[in-house]
Amino acid sequence: MKIDKVIWVGFFSIVQFLSSPIFAGIPVWTLTPLTQTSFSVTPDSTVTAQYRVTNQSKLTHILQMQAIVGITQITSSGYCANPFTLSYHQSCILNLQIQGSTLQNNVSDAPIVCEQGGALQCYQPPVINRLSITLQSKINLKIGNSPLSLIVGGGSGSITVTNPSTDITVTNIQANLTGTALAGNVMQNASNCISLAPGQTCALTFSPIASAVTLTSFPIAGVNANPTAGQIQIAAATIATLSVSGSPLILQATNGTPVTGSLTITNQSNTVTAINISADISGTLATAGVTENSSGCNSVLPQQSCNLVFTPDDQAASSTNVPIQGSNTSIASANISVNGPPQAPIAITAGSPLALTTSSSAGNMTIKNNSTTENALNIAANFTSTALNGLVTETGNTCSSVTPGASCTLTFTPGSTAVTQTNFPIQGANTIVVNGAISITAPPKIIFLTNGTFNGNLGGVSGANTKCNSDSAKPSSGFAAGYTYVALLNGNNATVSGLSYFRTNGSTLIATANSGNLVGRNAITNSVSTTLNGVWTGGVGNTCSGWTTNSGGVQGDEGESDVATSGWYYIGTVPCNGSHALYCVSQ
Repeated sequence: MKIDKVIWVGFFSIVQFLSSPIFAGIPVWTLTPLTQTSFSVTPDSTVTAQYRVTNQSKLTHILQMQAIVGITQITSSGYCANPFTLSYHQSCILNLQIQGSTLQNNVSDAPIVCEQGGALQCYQPPVINRLSITLQSKINLKIGNSPLSLIVGGGSGSITVTNPSTDITVTNIQANLTGTALAGNVMQNASNCISLAPGQTCALTFSPIASAVTLTSFPIAGVNANPTAGQIQIAAATIATLSVSGSPLILQATNGTPVTGSLTITNQSNTVTAINISADISGTLATAGVTENSSGCNSVLPQQSCNLVFTPDDQAASSTNVPIQGSNTSIASANISVNGPPQAPIAITAGSPLALTTSSSAGNMTIKNNSTTENALNIAANFTSTALNGLVTETGNTCSSVTPGASCTLTFTPGSTAVTQTNFPIQGANTIVVNGAISITAPPKIIFLTNGTFNGNLGGVSGANTKCNSDSAKPSSGFAAGYTYVALLNGNNATVSGLSYFRTNGSTLIATANSGNLVGRNAITNSVSTTLNGVWTGGVGNTCSGWTTNSGGVQGDEGESDVATSGWYYIGTVPCNGSHALYCVSQ
């Protein structure tokens, strides 16, 4: 009997141990706090606590936290699920949201995490790390600097708010002006009171707008703080009367060092200091670049004066009335205008009219600044809307800044198209306009006589052209140096009807063409050369079999180079085995 009693006592002890929800000894899973665990909360506040749950067992466990009224387990990504599975030494974060609005009592024995499906094996943190949540009523804020007195049009003022709690942060503190006389008459800035830690003070700032308001009460509260009364009154503004001297003010725009002008503002009040006086120069004056310095008028004592200083830019501005006012003053008015900068007289002293030749070297114009006081700035030609536009380019300019009495150079490079003499404007940023003139002519067409002489086998017409371009008499310098030449042979169309052709000096006219053979068997103005030589021409159709044979039995037509009669082109027919020169025509 005695043995049986011992057995039963042991059995019931084991059952009692196994039925306990919290096992003693080394825990199979541990809960380690990651945040503070002791909180005071009000019905309107929410706090968060976190624990790291780690499986210390070599077995995998499916775990679940015991529910607590007012505490919600957050199971979003990165946190423990509900339930959650942990293998050996695996852990997750138990994220708990404590909502004061749903707590029923204080919490002092949590959290408890158990094997899913029963409470036979459960663990919780050590006593020092368990949640300790005290449910408190809302905080009663302390208010300072109330009643607050403001003045219409004056500066802002503040009411201070202090959080007397030792452990609760009050959030979103602000005044509620709705339904009071202050609504619409004062602006509130509560940005400093979004979160007020225990024992700290913040300021609600109020700015008056338009109307006076008698002493008015209103509530100040936070999300977790009881309303506390504040008071504000707004007094009517005391106005300082202003007067202005120096109007109308005429400023002078310049291209150099600016010249300022000023208006004198007098505070006519006997008692009120005028604050922050300035002129409103937006619009015409600001567009013209006028700036204002009002720093001397920030505070003007009764019966004292200050100066508003204005600085023009380089642009004119028409006469403009501007209002002048301070934050506590009447409105005064002044008139301001800006005369345009003085213009420098300039003149073209050389190079106009400028004669250029197509695709040749550039030419220059010299511009002089005739002013005795002003620098002439950014002088340039303008070819827009003229026949020169796109056909000549200003490729050089030393006229960005020309001192009084000095000169500069504009350089012009022609294109490949001829233009008759055309006027165009030249002007600087601060100068009068002068007109220049440029013409672009094509270089003269020339005909030269070859130094070489050849039999009738010229290699055809193309061979004759080649001989022209390789002959030692071909110009190697000057305007004709880059020309290509063809032989003036009957049927080769070496000349263009209507164009004039000259000797190699470019000035002695040979003739004005009326066909591809210059003038054919007609007289010319001047001989092609002063040197006598026979010249193959094929003038009446005898061409040494198309200039391909030097047979003495075949004939070709020739002219004489030193005559201006029709003999220049045809003087007779000779055997093809003779040697004669060629006329070569520029293209």
